[in-house]
Amino acid sequence: MRGLINVGSHCAVNSVLQCLYVTDDFRITASYSTVTSELTSVLRDMDRNTPGMPPCDPNSLVDALIRYSGMTYEVQQDADSVFKCVLNALADDGDPRCKQASDLWTIRKRQSAKCSTCNAECVSHHAANNVIVYIGENEPSKLQDYMDDYSESFRVSDYHCGTCQEETELNVNTDITELPAVLCFTLARGQRCVQRGELMVNASAIDVPEELDCSRMSATSQPTKYELYGMITHTGPYEFGHYAGQRDSAHFYSPRPTLFSARELVWDNLYCTIYPALYRRTT
Repeated sequence: MRGLINVGSHCAVNSVLQCLYVTDDFRITASYSTVTSELTSVLRDMDRNTPGMPPCDPNSLVDALIRYSGMTYEVQQDADSVFKCVLNALADDGDPRCKQASDLWTIRKRQSAKCSTCNAECVSHHAANNVIVYIGENEPSKLQDYMDDYSESFRVSDYHCGTCQEETELNVNTDITELPAVLCFTLARGQRCVQRGELMVNASAIDVPEELDCSRMSATSQPTKYELYGMITHTGPYEFGHYAGQRDSAHFYSPRPTLFSARELVWDNLYCTIYPALYRRTT
């Protein structure tokens, strides 16, 4: 895989591109579809990895993202926002093959909201393209433990039921009805400092295993075993740190590849925090 030129504050785009590139099904589908010519062009350029070739230039894709989303890339963008922007652009393309590429990450959910007094129930269906993982105090320090206890259910107090006309509580239960071929776990790294009122990086450690069993978070009988194949790490402060894409829990995509452990990442003597972690289904 060819490298990418990092111009200004584009490392978030570069790291997302690198993880999309190592998602085999995504690259194959996108290469034969009518996704934006800029995305297709960059992915194909990354595939031409002849020795001595210069890094790819992603500026045309950055311009396309600006036109599509209105984002400014004069300052560093959040890698998770870039990732979602690319998937949304594919879903909006209109070509079924682009939709297929975007759906590689789609998680299907069924949500039930039930009145605790009369049991009147409202059922809705939703979709997401990632799982948010909260880290820090009172949260598991291992991703597998987090998935074993995963729940999106909650209770709403002071709820007025339109059926029984009572002031009561609403019980909201969410079941995952379909897991995707590729799972993206986004670690909630951004947190606001109460004293200074600014966004900070939550650098809490979490054990990201090479193999993950998601059977407890899914209400279906489909395969739930996944393997880690890529991740994006972050170094430095929240506003202007650096993102780097990685693959196969083996090497960094950087001018100076460095071996790392999924538990503790070191790059150029700087500690890195895992941000999105990408898993693909194995069974």
